[in-house]
Amino acid sequence: MESLAAELARLARSHNLTTLAYLLDMARMEARNVVLSQSPDERAVDRRP
Repeated sequence: MESLAAELARLARSHNLTTLAYLLDMARMEARNVVLSQSPDERAVDRRP
C-alpha cells in the first residue's frame, strides 16, 4: 500500500495535482505508521495470501 500511494503521489505531482499528491502522501505515511505499530507476528499474518 505504501509504495502504491508513493507512486500515485509522484504521478499526481507530475500532472500538477498538488492537493491529490498531498493526500496520497498522507495516506502513505499513515500506512507506514500502521505497519510500524504492528508487532512482527501481526505483520506476518497480514502477509498471508
